[in-house]
This record gives sequence, structure tokens and C-alpha cells, in this order.
Amino acid sequence: MVDLQNLIFFGATSYVVTYRGADKLTRLFREQKEYDLPYDLWIRKLVHQGVLKAKVAFPFIATISGE
Repeated sequence: MVDLQNLIFFGATSYVVTYRGADKLTRLFREQKEYDLPYDLWIRKLVHQGVLKAKVAFPFIATISGE
């Protein structure tokens, strides 16, 4: 797992969120007064500020069907 706090990244197409993380994201959405960034860049901003924790599996975890 690679910590994303100090890395430039974009894209929020698939992720796992803990129960506490879901509560935190919900609160952050409710507190946000203006949405002036695309969602993935807003998440990146929060990660870089240390408000959220984010990690990526690298190499990416993938599987293929046996069929």
C-alpha cells in the first residue's frame, strides 16, 4: 500500500471506505459550502491537507475470470 498524502494523483473511480471514513466523508460533504473542484481533485486536496487518509495498492490488485 502506497500512502497518497505526498503524491500527485487523480481519479476516484473505485475505493474502499471504512465505516468511520464514510461518516467523515458524509460530514465533509455536508460542510462543503461550494463545490468548485471536480470530486477527485477535492478528495486529493483533503488527502494532501491530512484531513483524509488514502492509500493505493501497487501493483494494482486485479483478477481475471476462470472462464
